Amino acid sequence: MDVFRIPSVVKYSMDLLNVILCLYIVIRLYRKNRAEHSIKTIEILVGLFILLSLVFWIPNAGSPVLLLWGARNTFRFLIFFIACILFLDADAIDKMLNKINLLIIINFLLCVFEFAVLGCSGDYIGGGFGISQGCNAPLNVLLVMVTIYNTTKYTQKENSLLKTVVYIGLCTGIAGMSELKVYVVEVVLVIVIVSAFSKGFMKKFVIVIVGFIFALVSIHLIETLIPGWEGFFTLDNMYETVKSTSGYTNSGDLNRMTVISGLNQAFFGNSINWIGFGMGNCEYSDSFSFLNSSFSQRYGYLHYAWFSVAKIYLELGWFGIVASISIWVYTLYTALIKLKNNQKYRILVVAMSIMAMFFFFYNFTMNLDAAYLVYTILAIVYISLKPSNKGGKLQC
Repeated sequence: MDVFRIPSVVKYSMDLLNVILCLYIVIRLYRKNRAEHSIKTIEILVGLFILLSLVFWIPNAGSPVLLLWGARNTFRFLIFFIACILFLDADAIDKMLNKINLLIIINFLLCVFEFAVLGCSGDYIGGGFGISQGCNAPLNVLLVMVTIYNTTKYTQKENSLLKTVVYIGLCTGIAGMSELKVYVVEVVLVIVIVSAFSKGFMKKFVIVIVGFIFALVSIHLIETLIPGWEGFFTLDNMYETVKSTSGYTNSGDLNRMTVISGLNQAFFGNSINWIGFGMGNCEYSDSFSFLNSSFSQRYGYLHYAWFSVAKIYLELGWFGIVASISIWVYTLYTALIKLKNNQKYRILVVAMSIMAMFFFFYNFTMNLDAAYLVYTILAIVYISLKPSNKGGKLQC
C-alpha cells in the first residue's frame, strides 16, 4: 500500500472480514454442535484462550476501547485459523500450496526492483509487502513457507534437487537484499526439522548439506549487499550480541534472550505473573493515538512490542504464553499422530508449528498480518482430517 501511497488505515478494513467470519463461525459451531456434537479439541483450546483472556481482564479492568483493540490484535489470527478449518476443504489446500512458488518468484522480482531501481535496502525491502520500515517481517514468513514447502517436496520425491535449490536460492537472494539475517538460522532449522521427520537417508543428507551451503551464501550476500554487517556472523560477535545486557538496540531496552526475566523483574517483583496487566492495557497503535495505552506511552522505550512473547507476557502473563504455545503444540501433536498417511502435509504442519514457536520468541511475527500465512499452514492438518466440503465455500 505504501508503494501506491494508499493510507495505512485501509488495512484495517480487513477487520470487517474477520467480524463476518466470526459470525459465520458462531453459527456453524452452533448448528454443528446440535447436529453432530463434534466440536474439536482445537476449537475448545482457542475458545478457552479467548474466553479466559477476557475474564482475566476483569481484575485489571481498564479502557473497554483498549480491551477491544487488544482482543483484535491478539485473536484475529485465531478467528481466521478456525474459519479455515471450518470452511475450507482439501481442494482449497492444494490450490493454495500450488501458488507458493509463484509467490516467491514474484516477490524476488519485486525485491530486485526495489533494491536496484528504487534504491531501497534492508528493512525497507518487502517485495509484495511494501517498502516501509519493517516490511521484511512478513516477507520472512513467506521465505520460511517456501523453504518448508520445497524441502518437504524434495524429501517426498515430488521435487527434483535442482528445482529445490532454485527456490531456496531465490529465498536466499531475497534474504540478502532485505537484510533478513535470521534466515541464516531459519534455512538450517527448517531443513533439519524436515529431515528429522522424513524418510530416506541420502535425500536427508543431501538436503542438509544444501541447507548449510545456503546459510553460508546468505551470510555472504548480507555482508556484501548491506554496508555495516561485515564480520557480524563470527561466533565471538554473535555470542557478545546474545549475552548483551544493554538490550536489543544497545539503548537499555529489552534483550531478546532475557525478555521474560527482564519484564518479570521490572514489573512483577520477580513473583509468578499468572495473568498480566490485562488484555489491552499495554497496547499501542502507529495509526491511532487514542489506542496507545498509558503503559506504552511510559514504557514504549523498552520495545516490548517488538517481541510477541513480551507483549503476551505483559498483558496475559504465563496463562497467555502457555495458551499460545498449547495451540501450536497440539497442532504439531495432531499432525504427528493423525496424518501418518499424508507425509507431505504432516511435515509441512510439523515444521510450521515449530517455526510458529520460534517466531513467537524471536520477534513480533505472530502479532503481524504475516501470522495469517502461518495459521493457514497450521489449519491444513484439521482440514485434511475432515470430510471433504467441495468448493471450499462458506456454508452454514
